[in-house]
Amino acid sequence: MLSQKIAPENILEATKKIRPILSGLGPTHQAGVLADLVAIWLAGHAPVARADVFEVLLLMIRELVPENEREIFGQAGHPSAGNGPDQTDWDAVIVAVHRIK
Repeated sequence: MLSQKIAPENILEATKKIRPILSGLGPTHQAGVLADLVAIWLAGHAPVARADVFEVLLLMIRELVPENEREIFGQAGHPSAGNGPDQTDWDAVIVAVHRIK
């Protein structure tokens, strides 16, 4: 809803409910779940607005990552920071997500 008020405490409450579900999964499964949920959310927007809506989502994510990284790992940040590229098998994630629907 466009007129819906956004209260940070409501976002945090929903996040607290979702975290335990994701925490029991590995990062590859988490990526698949999140991709499917974002696709569902994005599909609810008018096609003409999707690119802009998605860009706003990415901006919000980029802003939240440093804060969440400190929350998870402390001030030093992610333990493998600076150790090269992520080793997640993203091709496997993409294949798995395509099999969902």
